[in-house]
Amino acid sequence: MTNVNVYECAQCQKKFIQRKWVCPDCQHTEFDQKEINGEGKVFSFTRIHISSSEFAHLTPYTVALIDLEDGVRVTARLKEEVGINDRVKCISNQENAYVFSKI
Repeated sequence: MTNVNVYECAQCQKKFIQRKWVCPDCQHTEFDQKEINGEGKVFSFTRIHISSSEFAHLTPYTVALIDLEDGVRVTARLKEEVGINDRVKCISNQENAYVFSKI
């Protein structure tokens, strides 16, 4: 399993997948980069059958919103089909895209 990289506000400990300049919760400007557990549940998903030429070699594939156990929501790619609330884990980070698999 691969961990997920997040940015954590040094003041309120709110975690974000994308780097922020200002924490929207407490307006603090210092963040620490951390790794968190890459396990979670599928919140929502869609199955891609026709894509741009850049991703054609991956089709069909699933893009899902994953609610991680640490309270962060991440967009990820999955090779297999999933359903809402399926348990998944991060298996890699390919070209700045997280890839998850069913547990």
